[in-house]
Amino acid sequence: MRRPSGGDVQVGAGSTFAGHPYEITHHGPVAPLPGWLAELLRPAPLPPQTPITVALTGHGRRTAFLRSAINGEAAYCCRT
Repeated sequence: MRRPSGGDVQVGAGSTFAGHPYEITHHGPVAPLPGWLAELLRPAPLPPQTPITVALTGHGRRTAFLRSAINGEAAYCCRT
């Protein structure tokens, strides 16, 4: 694309400069992304995930159910 004030530049669709749209001067294919740039843009790997256990105090069915439900949800969240 050509700047309104002159010179070529690579811009995103809908970009403007000083309120004026860029003008497409060459309708050729888009160049492939260089490997070195793709490597720089790749997100960092996630750290190792470990299971989470929620410690609940108390006894009885209610506490057992709550402990199981929370630990099950925590395990599910760590998998996704």
